[in-house]
Amino acid sequence: MLVGLSTSWLGDKERSWREIVSAMADVDIDGVEINYRITREAFFGLVRELKTRSVKVFSLHNFTPIPEGIPFHRASGDVFNMASLDQDERRLAIRWTSKTIELANDLEGPAVVVHCGKVDVDPEWDTIRALYRKEKGVSESIKTLLDRKISECRQVHSKHLDALLKSLDEILNYASHLEITVSLENRFSFHELPFYEDFDFIFDEFEGAPVTYWHDIGHEAVNVELGLIEPGFCLQRFRHKLSGFHVHDVEGVDDHLPLGRGNLFADNGVLESFDVPYILELKAGTDCKHVVESVGKLRQFLEHIGNEEKGS
Repeated sequence: MLVGLSTSWLGDKERSWREIVSAMADVDIDGVEINYRITREAFFGLVRELKTRSVKVFSLHNFTPIPEGIPFHRASGDVFNMASLDQDERRLAIRWTSKTIELANDLEGPAVVVHCGKVDVDPEWDTIRALYRKEKGVSESIKTLLDRKISECRQVHSKHLDALLKSLDEILNYASHLEITVSLENRFSFHELPFYEDFDFIFDEFEGAPVTYWHDIGHEAVNVELGLIEPGFCLQRFRHKLSGFHVHDVEGVDDHLPLGRGNLFADNGVLESFDVPYILELKAGTDCKHVVESVGKLRQFLEHIGNEEKGS
């Protein structure tokens, strides 16, 4: 099982490619995911250096590098909404996703991990998470607020899904031409697409296209904690489409923590064995020593899974 590291943890400030390479020098990994918080200059310098060191690039997280005209502090996988009802916004999402796909083609085929946009509803997500922390769990007030906000999302869902399908049609046609895999990530907040029930529809709609599923274990864990899905739902449902993992720890509704800093990895069932990269994706600004420790813990965890399989 392959262990990778996202450059996400170095996204707290603008860095040169030399700084990124230096920070990663002591980390025992099989490859990397290049995150969206990276400038164009740093991206191409990093790619050149990784090639000289024969380090595999497992994935590019759209939109990477930072699109022209977007300042560093706004860099995001959601900087353009491919499910927007605004045609100009959607065109920008398609344009810059296509550019990431072109770079993946130049790099001989890493997957392009994408966020698929969101519906036009204020989810009050920060309020919900603040209430959770204050009330130390999912209280009745949180359930009431969640029910109301999810209902609002459902009312506008179909038209945003239609917009997303139009965007994906163009994106996947282009990806197919360049033989690049586009991997759709399960999302953190309930107003972000695809909704969990959308994945099956999308995979059926684009049967034969180079579209797969990218499993973020922390995103799923937060949605389980809030009672929005059942534990293990995603891997049970979409395992046939899986192309990679984002791995990080979770404490309640706070994710992208170093392994051992939350409570997610107390459960040995949080990961299963697949022949795909397991990418450690930690929040920007994580201390280097916690990155090294997390990689070591991930390797131990995967080794434990492998030993269990051999013994079964």
